[in-house]
Amino acid sequence: MKRPAALAVLLAAAAPGAMAADAPSPAAPTAFVFEEVAGLGPLQVIGDTPLGRRQSIPITGGTVSGPSISGRILPGGADYQLVRSDGAVQIDADYTIETDDHVLIHVRNTGLALAPGKDQPAYAWAAPKFDAKALPDSDARARDTVEIQAEDGPNFAGRFTLARWSCDTGCFRFVVIDAPTGRIFRDMPFATLDIGYDHDTEEHKYGGLSFRAASNLLVAEGCFDGETSAKPDCARRYYRWDGARFALLQSVPVE
Repeated sequence: MKRPAALAVLLAAAAPGAMAADAPSPAAPTAFVFEEVAGLGPLQVIGDTPLGRRQSIPITGGTVSGPSISGRILPGGADYQLVRSDGAVQIDADYTIETDDHVLIHVRNTGLALAPGKDQPAYAWAAPKFDAKALPDSDARARDTVEIQAEDGPNFAGRFTLARWSCDTGCFRFVVIDAPTGRIFRDMPFATLDIGYDHDTEEHKYGGLSFRAASNLLVAEGCFDGETSAKPDCARRYYRWDGARFALLQSVPVE
């Protein structure tokens, strides 16, 4: 069952520090990042404890959408609640988001909710914490390089920017950016490409990446994922970009 209203109180992940409409406005400026619509299962009452009544609400799935991120809420999470004797509900939601580019994000959202009373308006706040694996462009130097190349505008497949940065001498990584929206696609067909830099001649052995602004074809020549593979996979690969990911068309081994 989809319950967006309940999500705003129980998860509140899209708006850290969210409050009821008639509560004081936060001093810090806010910006819309994304919206979640979650499917919630039936309330499960664990029972009374010395601290209050324990209960939980299963999170059965859902969607995530925003200007720069979209994906789904994976089933299996839950909002664990403690209903205190004063009527306040302590919230502890724990669940996982999977973005459209296959990045898993763990969310732990803690907060407090108060039902409206005689002299008390409805009130809720939450402080979500997000945790994910280090992304390819999470390094500060890589991030700066990506931002500089993004500012130059589209250079690939019409509306996209293919941004590269060095991971070592003769080695680089890349991501694709949707220039109009700023969305970053990180699910690339390989993690690193080594183009065989020769220190004596100061020349590269392989061609690296070849692409055009008006074409969705990418040619990659070099040794793929050498740092994680025992045997170098050196080839010239042809890919087609479909607007969200690359599809391999052909791979030709190279010496």
